[in-house]
Amino acid sequence: MIRDFEVKKRKSEIDSQTDITFRIPVVLKRISAEQCHQALCNQLESLKYVGGIVESPYDQQSIKEELPGKQLIVTDESGLAVLKGAVMFGHKTKDSDPIFTTDFGRELLGKIEISRDKDIVLEELKNKTTFMFGDTELHVFCENLKTGKVETLAFDLNK
Repeated sequence: MIRDFEVKKRKSEIDSQTDITFRIPVVLKRISAEQCHQALCNQLESLKYVGGIVESPYDQQSIKEELPGKQLIVTDESGLAVLKGAVMFGHKTKDSDPIFTTDFGRELLGKIEISRDKDIVLEELKNKTTFMFGDTELHVFCENLKTGKVETLAFDLNK
């Protein structure tokens, strides 16, 4: 689905009068609710960024029309430049081979506290923790498998 979106985004014609459609697998709705604890439509509405627009002829033309008299420079493999920037960003931790989170150069981003139901004996307490990475954010979901209660935490890694 993502590949289909990327291809259609980059190949959209400037003067196209037809709608662009995408097939979204039905199972994605279920997975979204289970894994992200959020409906797919809510996830899509909350997206802040759409990447790769510079490679779309339609968007290039729109930018040129909105900025008359300005020159739009589109480099070859601009998507690769973004990827390289992300890799460089990732290599900003000071130790290239950390072992412990308490090692020099590490910093605490936040804590997630899980409230425990006192009626559940400790041996039966099981949690499922999910980490979701996207953009420069990290989302943590911790679900109590016995009660279904979910604690969430979001980290802005751009700081």
